[in-house]
Amino acid sequence: MKRHSTVSRREFMKVLGLGAAGVGAVTAVTPLFADLDDMMSSGHEQTIKFKRAWYVKERELGNPTTPVDWAAVQGHENNYIMNSNGGPAYAWPADFISETSSKGTAAANSAKAAKSGGFLLRDYALSSGAGNGYTTTPVWNVSSNPAYVSQNLPKYTGSPEENSKMVRAAATFLGAYSVGFAVLEGDEKKFVNKVQSEGRPFVWEDVDVPYDVKTQGSEIGKIVIPNNRTLYAIGIGLEFSKELWRHANGLYGAGQMRGAANGDRYRRWGISISWYARVLKRFGIPCFWLCR
Repeated sequence: MKRHSTVSRREFMKVLGLGAAGVGAVTAVTPLFADLDDMMSSGHEQTIKFKRAWYVKERELGNPTTPVDWAAVQGHENNYIMNSNGGPAYAWPADFISETSSKGTAAANSAKAAKSGGFLLRDYALSSGAGNGYTTTPVWNVSSNPAYVSQNLPKYTGSPEENSKMVRAAATFLGAYSVGFAVLEGDEKKFVNKVQSEGRPFVWEDVDVPYDVKTQGSEIGKIVIPNNRTLYAIGIGLEFSKELWRHANGLYGAGQMRGAANGDRYRRWGISISWYARVLKRFGIPCFWLCR
């Protein structure tokens, strides 16, 4: 069975109509951006319409098809999820955690001895590299020297619509595949976590900019959110290999290929969110991560 084409590159380009003149024509219509204004108006539609099934309708934020009892909604305590510091101990007794951990180690050792895919040296190497560089900081305060000051430029002002176009253009350039915006107000504030993964609470206060207080000994710190100014939530979607993340190894359970996909998405998130925050900080805009 012939599995590879014998068509030359030149013949293939001719079929597409991309000979020497065609390639020049393609180059001529490729957009060249001089600044963010060009990116914002480049034809990249800012109101993204995803292709969904005919029965999926777009609705306003806070108005889903399923009724919500907003009185019962409250922020999530993120320090009790399974990958947080206190999650496993909250759900299970210490002896069960120890037993489960021992079984997992034994299964991995058996897989290594059997030279099972997902537990080879190359798999561990990929998994280690995929998650390298992951870091997260919950609060980024306003830069003490924003770009408009350090570069002697006028302070930026723009409408919410202009700002959303600019942020979407910058975020797409930095690797996002989808970007959404909403005003964080009313009942939607209840979606903000009550406690972050290390145990510090999110606290709403009448302040102009967010700030955080680190935990010192027995004194639990806090992350303070401004309660007396308009807040905008930015939702950013990043790609990762979901199929690889679902990868398992039969008898031995999940292997390092799944670990590689999982580490890769956190690395992308940890690096990207700091990029986005740095862009906003240079405008003198405070930025903080509410749902981590």
